[in-house]
Amino acid sequence: MLKDPNAQQVVLVPTKSLQRQPQVKTIYVRDKGHVLLTANNLAQPPAKKAYQLWLLPANGGEPMPAGVFKTDWRGHGMMLHYMQTAGIDAKGFAVTIEPETGSERPTPPIVMQPGN
Repeated sequence: MLKDPNAQQVVLVPTKSLQRQPQVKTIYVRDKGHVLLTANNLAQPPAKKAYQLWLLPANGGEPMPAGVFKTDWRGHGMMLHYMQTAGIDAKGFAVTIEPETGSERPTPPIVMQPGN
C-alpha cells in the first residue's frame, strides 16, 4: 500500500478546541496612571482569593500592584484601577492569584502574561 500510486494519504491533526481560551486585556494611560482591565473565559479564583494585575515597569523595576479583580460564573471580569503613581512606563502586565485584599509582591505562579 505504501508504494501504490493510487493510494490516498491523509494526515490527521487535532481539531481546534471548542473551549474558549482565557484572555485578559488591559488599557493603560501612563500619564494618568489609569488601568482598565477586561477578562474573558477566566476561571473563578479559589475561595478567599482574587486575581491581581501587576504593572511590569519598562525600567526593569519590581512589579507594581495594579488592582485586584474577580470573575463571574461566565469567566468575565472588569476593573478600573488608579495607580498610586502616574507616568510609569510599562513594558507589560501580568496576573497572579492572591488573597482577596491583594499583595505587595506577586505570588508565583504567574497565571497570565504577555503573549509573543
